[in-house]
Amino acid sequence: MAVAAHASFVASLVLSLAAPLAALALGEPHLPGGISVLSGDGPAATVAAVVGLAALVAGGVLAVAAQVDMGASWRIGVDEAERTELVTQGLFAHVRNPIFSGMLLAVAGLALLVPSALAIGAAATAVVGLELQVRRVEEPYLQAAHGEVHRRWASRTGRFVPGVGRA
Repeated sequence: MAVAAHASFVASLVLSLAAPLAALALGEPHLPGGISVLSGDGPAATVAAVVGLAALVAGGVLAVAAQVDMGASWRIGVDEAERTELVTQGLFAHVRNPIFSGMLLAVAGLALLVPSALAIGAAATAVVGLELQVRRVEEPYLQAAHGEVHRRWASRTGRFVPGVGRA
């Protein structure tokens, strides 16, 4: 499962970079696969762009703030041999995966900001990859490493959104 999660994450990154580059190269609003109501100069496009930019920035800030909250426990990936402290304070008091929440918010913002098949593909592959990573790799590892403490924390905090996806 870790390989599939990693592949989805890499695909999401590639698509996230390709979407704005394609928009620049081909010229908005004429993106192949573009969402016409969100492209162009109309009011819906303006609202989508403003909301998209706000979500993109807020997602980035959330991801960085969550990394700071993790302190010395922050890692990329899971090393079965390594044991770190279970972080349950700060943003982690509200959601179990605030770094990933920020990443999902950012990629959703990108899809609104650059409404195209590439950006929607980036968002979809991010959701798939992060769900696989969390459900099949990280949560089983944390449960095995932290037992009852993890179970209690997971039962009161949402997976990506406060109150949603409690274990």
